[in-house]
Amino acid sequence: NERPFFDAGIRGEGQIVAVSDTGIDIHNCYFSDPDAPAPGIKPNFSHRKIVQYWPFVDDSDYEYGHGTHTSGTVLGKKADGTGIADGIAPEAKVAFVDIGT
Repeated sequence: NERPFFDAGIRGEGQIVAVSDTGIDIHNCYFSDPDAPAPGIKPNFSHRKIVQYWPFVDDSDYEYGHGTHTSGTVLGKKADGTGIADGIAPEAKVAFVDIGT
């Protein structure tokens, strides 16, 4: 069984995960939301994936960045729903602290 949590119906619904890393590419297809503004320090619970982005060092990730990768592994979900590499908890959202490179 490759995905026992999914088989049990556990996909991260209603959960907010905290991640600190080099940043998230908020335009990446696994995090983007065309219907909600990019969040900042003040939480925005209406954003599809990112409810808070605390730019402790800066407010971006470098190309193919580590923070985008780790956050995607945890909770990434492609905006149009066709992703083959969804995260462990694809229905969860993230409160992110950007600690730079």
